[in-house]
Amino acid sequence: MIVLYPQSTYATEAISQRETIRVGFFEMDGYHMQDETGKRSGYGYDTLRLMARYWNVRFEYIGYDKSWGNMQKMLEGNEIDIGTSTHKTPDLKKN
Repeated sequence: MIVLYPQSTYATEAISQRETIRVGFFEMDGYHMQDETGKRSGYGYDTLRLMARYWNVRFEYIGYDKSWGNMQKMLEGNEIDIGTSTHKTPDLKKN
């Protein structure tokens, strides 16, 4: 006998209540990539997908047409919540 259970209301609520995190997602070969159809790939993207499984969040990817410098400004302006693939500046190398 096979018994089918409808999806619980609790599970539906949990999915809809997941926090959305705005990620700065800029073009970087091998790390952040997006084809002409919008399909994303790359090491950074795959890592975020794995994190989302355990963190129970939804990522919104923003700024693919922008540069790393734009991402820093977007982060300071609260347009995105996290930036990935940081670069060491000469000032940071001193520390």
